[in-house]
Amino acid sequence: MPEFNRPYLHDATQKLAAEFESPIQNDPQSLHRIKTPYSGNTTAEAKVSGLAAIIVSLGPGIHCMPDHPAVDSPERRRVSPPSNYHLAEQRACVSFACTHPHPIGAVQKQNIKLISSGVALA
Repeated sequence: MPEFNRPYLHDATQKLAAEFESPIQNDPQSLHRIKTPYSGNTTAEAKVSGLAAIIVSLGPGIHCMPDHPAVDSPERRRVSPPSNYHLAEQRACVSFACTHPHPIGAVQKQNIKLISSGVALA
């Protein structure tokens, strides 16, 4: 169980989470946040193998891995800050990894149900 500075808030939070059937981030009984297994400078192939390895290692429960897939396009490059010139390319690598047969096969083999964050928060 994670450390809480105010135990009375923990009890209230648990009650609300149960009432609204909502997971609690970093609560071992609830939502497990997964750190992306790659950095912004990782190649598309390394993102594929890192994502597949993470998927295979998941245990039971609700897991959340926020990431930002996108298409590398002139429009995407225009909205990236100049200091982060490779952002569009790296986000395209995330799209490549998320749609690659290797991670998709790992999801199917583990019998994992994928949902969007919008569905999870609804």
